[in-house]
Amino acid sequence: MNKLYYKNNRSWLVLFLLLSLDSNFVMANATSPEKILSLLKSQQSAQAFQLATEAASEHEGDPQFDLAFALAARAVGEFNQAVYAFERVLFVKPNSIDARLGLAISYYDLKNFQGAKTEFSLLSKQQLTAKLLTIVNQYLAAIEKRTGESNGHWRHWLRAGFGTDSNANNGSSDEFITLPLLGQIRLFENSREISSSFYNIQGQTLYVKPIDQLAKWYASASILHVEFSEQSAFSKSFASLFAGYQTRIKNYEINASLFYRPLWLDSEDFLNYYGGKIGVNQIIWQDSRLGVDYSHAFEDYNQETLLNKQQSLIEAWLEQPFYNGTHRFTARFGKENAKQSVNDFSSRDFWGVGYSLKQTLTPLWHYKASIDYLTGEYNAPDKVFNIVRDDSFFRAELELGYQYNTQWRLFSKLSYLNNNSNLSLYEFSRYKFWIGGQYDF
Repeated sequence: MNKLYYKNNRSWLVLFLLLSLDSNFVMANATSPEKILSLLKSQQSAQAFQLATEAASEHEGDPQFDLAFALAARAVGEFNQAVYAFERVLFVKPNSIDARLGLAISYYDLKNFQGAKTEFSLLSKQQLTAKLLTIVNQYLAAIEKRTGESNGHWRHWLRAGFGTDSNANNGSSDEFITLPLLGQIRLFENSREISSSFYNIQGQTLYVKPIDQLAKWYASASILHVEFSEQSAFSKSFASLFAGYQTRIKNYEINASLFYRPLWLDSEDFLNYYGGKIGVNQIIWQDSRLGVDYSHAFEDYNQETLLNKQQSLIEAWLEQPFYNGTHRFTARFGKENAKQSVNDFSSRDFWGVGYSLKQTLTPLWHYKASIDYLTGEYNAPDKVFNIVRDDSFFRAELELGYQYNTQWRLFSKLSYLNNNSNLSLYEFSRYKFWIGGQYDF
């Protein structure tokens, strides 16, 4: 389970601790613990911590007060003070599940993973509710992952599935089109809309090498092959190679990478896409992050060399926590320039917006949803139609995932694409549905 899941659930865990206390707790000392808990429940964390601090000299050592004090300290991010208070409770009541859970989570927040692992392991041996046991196991898995990442490490996965595609070649729905001078002509079958079932196989390997707590190198390689049942639908093979460097300078996170992504159609070299990307982002308030990415890339076609071009793209984005997940708003502006000025019919300026949402519904279920819109007019008349091409592209995707166990995940994905153009040859719409599984190792 990723780090963000825990971050977004901290307030829930504090409330869980409050609600799971013994019923005698709030009645034993109504002068301080009850008031502290009441303030925490009403989300007045600063006031609760101030009250607990003022009463500490008088009530410190009372396990009921110390537990309330620890919860208040955790709520305001004073994890070290929370640790001391939880430890005082456990010294008197070593079987307290509430105190040990709070201590384990506080250790985790302080990146004392060995201490957290010890406490969570002790908790896992006690009689816990199913929900609490799931949380404990998720933390133990996260600790195992974090402690294993201090040195260079590999991650691999394989994914396979099948589905249906309403327009496998992004073809036109029209069988005939009208061209200047030539009149009406019939399109080749593979240039028309073709519906087909398909299967795909994908694999990826990733290597990450931490340099220190602020910087790391990483590299990845992946391959995806898609095969269709209809003979006229092009099989597709995509590869992706990239390497990058990530670091933090003061409050800024900086990421730079190089990439190479070739594409084959029916096993023949079709397109080579390569370039570099650099991005800067920082937290602007609470857990909201603002960033800007710039990429410069080249498109080289094996046969359609008139379409060769270079692309510059600037993306500004804002990412925020959202109910056990994150959502992200993106604005884009880019330029595509033909490598030769005589081919300006493939050059254009474009802009777009996007939105994505990722949420963890339960410890086992999660989903991702996104929408993107892109539009732009080309710089010169199209060579075939002798008209300046003007396109608008829209995409919507929804993916639902189920974490079967630590290694197996199941997915289903539904997507819709639509390219609207003033030239009928370039208009298409496409629906895809896919279901499959992934094995991590």
